Amino acid sequence: MKTTKLLLVIAVITAFASCAKNKTPEPDTPTTTIYAGGAYGGDGMANYKACTWVDGVRSDLPVPASVAESVCHSIAYDSGKLYAGGWYGSHTEYTACTWTDGVRSDLTVPASATYSDCNSVAFASGKLYAGGYYKEGTKEIACTWTDGVHSDLTVPASATYSRCTSIAFDSGKLYAGGHYYDGTKYIACIWVDGVRSDLPIPASATYSDCNSVAFDSGKLYAGGFYREGETYIACIWTDEVRSDLDVPSSATYLECFTVAFASGKLYAGGYYRDGTNIRSCIWVDGVRSDLPAPASAGNMYCNSVAFVSGKLYAVGFYMEGDLEVSCIWVDGVCSDLDTSTSAGSNFCNSVVVVEQ
Repeated sequence: MKTTKLLLVIAVITAFASCAKNKTPEPDTPTTTIYAGGAYGGDGMANYKACTWVDGVRSDLPVPASVAESVCHSIAYDSGKLYAGGWYGSHTEYTACTWTDGVRSDLTVPASATYSDCNSVAFASGKLYAGGYYKEGTKEIACTWTDGVHSDLTVPASATYSRCTSIAFDSGKLYAGGHYYDGTKYIACIWVDGVRSDLPIPASATYSDCNSVAFDSGKLYAGGFYREGETYIACIWTDEVRSDLDVPSSATYLECFTVAFASGKLYAGGYYRDGTNIRSCIWVDGVRSDLPAPASAGNMYCNSVAFVSGKLYAVGFYMEGDLEVSCIWVDGVCSDLDTSTSAGSNFCNSVVVVEQ
């Protein structure tokens, strides 16, 4: 009898082991990491420190010990490395730089330049690209950097001011967006491998700017605004064809600050003034949705968007009295990004979401 029971137990264990071997393994659940860049510790006017957040945990971006202030404008992620771009110094003398996993590199400019700023970074094909500007004499000059080496972006000879605000790299080409001043008005433009094209605006417009560019599926998208009279009008350009973005009819100040293309849709983020307050919003293929904030919030700003695996992420900040509070919206739900007691006045400029 004991032998029979033992054989039965062995048979059951063998059968179970056989089933376990043949069982289809469960697929790994992808993990999502949210990277963000901005600054914290300010008093609402100055004394900010450049930083990044990884899933809400803040890390300072190093600058020389004597530096009073620094800001991170843009981040990018590739192959396990986090890239950031911004500046350090003071409001009158500052130096453009990038950080690779927290290690700072100053960006080259002519020796006669008095200040410089990096507004945007992108990593592709083993190279780190950056876009921004520097000041030389009385002129601000738009430029890009490839692995730290700068190239001026072309503008008319009469231009006294130009800035690159955003870059994107795709299919071997470097795309940049920004604006220049021709002596009478600011003109939104794009550059493709350094060749400039002005973005179309109504003849009556007196000011325009391109804040963001994205390239996907053979099309170049740009987001920004133009001014007619006293009204600022948010818009996007698709291959240089302009479309105004939906806002309430009572709005007087509107700006598209960021664009991203994913899963066949164009996502944009920005803000508009409706009455006394500035409200943040997103547009999906031109259809607007306002972004919520705490009831005590004043003005709100959306600075960057990303769409990953069916979720829409947006970052920016809202005002609480005189202080900025960085925040993130995931599918429209608002959460403070930095809840530490040392955050001070803090804002978020850029977001990248990585799923692995």
